[in-house]
Amino acid sequence: MNAFGRVLLCLFLAACSGGGSGDPPRITIVPSATTLYSGLPATLQISGGTAPYSVSSSNPALIPGGSSGPQFAILPAVVSADTSVALTVTDSSSTPPASVTFTVRPNVVSIGAELSSGCAPAICAGSDATVTATLSEGLVPLPNRAVQFSTESGPLLVSSADGVTDAAGRAVAHLQAPSNALAQSARLRVTDTLSGSFGSIVLRISASAPSSGALPLLVAPDTLAFSGPSDTTCSSGQSAQVAVLGGTPPYAVLPLQGIVVTPTTLGASGAQFSARTTGACVSGSISVVDATGSAASVSVSNVPGIPRNPGPPALSVQPAAVELANCANTATIFFAGGTGAYTVSSTNSAVVVNAINNTATLSLDPESAYPPIVDVIVQSGAASRTVTVTIAPPHCP
Repeated sequence: MNAFGRVLLCLFLAACSGGGSGDPPRITIVPSATTLYSGLPATLQISGGTAPYSVSSSNPALIPGGSSGPQFAILPAVVSADTSVALTVTDSSSTPPASVTFTVRPNVVSIGAELSSGCAPAICAGSDATVTATLSEGLVPLPNRAVQFSTESGPLLVSSADGVTDAAGRAVAHLQAPSNALAQSARLRVTDTLSGSFGSIVLRISASAPSSGALPLLVAPDTLAFSGPSDTTCSSGQSAQVAVLGGTPPYAVLPLQGIVVTPTTLGASGAQFSARTTGACVSGSISVVDATGSAASVSVSNVPGIPRNPGPPALSVQPAAVELANCANTATIFFAGGTGAYTVSSTNSAVVVNAINNTATLSLDPESAYPPIVDVIVQSGAASRTVTVTIAPPHCP
């Protein structure tokens, strides 16, 4: 072979060798690492490789895996402490897999409330008022969250009991005190229905409008109730605002051990201080003293949350039906949810099952007789799903 022929042969071999330039790009996951919160949805953006993708999880009970297109929806389960979980994405070809590790944190929602009334800081008997609740997490407002307002005690009428937070994390309830109500306190609970976090505020009901004279020293609300994310943990990082009114400024705020109060000095009536939980379970009072020595107090409690056992996520199997025509055909099914441990079995030996992690490959046994329909059962704990396999002629030779 002459030199020109050798050059042509080398060029031909390079073109047929796969050279790398025609390979699909590597799999990319966005975000590459981040913090997630229990019950708060998130989305993975997957690119590169060859779709469809399969997502497997190191902790399927916390974040289940499954089949995916360019977007993979995540909804972390409830945790009581920071928990790491790794997700691995494989594609439909031989592109190297990609992984990402997340930290899932307890969903501790901070709930604050503000009263608007013609008799502020009280609600006059027979009059209307509004309460604006603000939901935030790590100082970030939570929009589009369902909020429930309910009366815990007292004669408050909640005319609009539920709402959805706006872009600033605020939801509004309209209240009314009956015209024959006596002077007393009423308790209103504000609940974030997604996380179960709640806060309670105490509102004063006045039998008549306040006089034009000086107000006595008041704090509003005069009760703060916090609860933790689990039945073994008290709240940490939740905060509430308390307004100080009347009396003679300036005011000194005397903190309660286990509750961070800022600021500790207020210069004018209507000023507010913040009370923030630290994880310590407490029951006591924050005292406010004015310039004359008059005092008012805010009752504070921080208790473990209500036990919640959401159980494993629902078992999902896709697709629900496949077809096999001959021994050269295979079909792949994907499953997620359940307990994270899966058993995949065929009701007839004609269909062979090869299960790995969150996927199973189905094929025909060349030595079997072929019924027209075979069921493949995917089981996880007490849950099971059925995939219908249609065996269409011609069969194996």
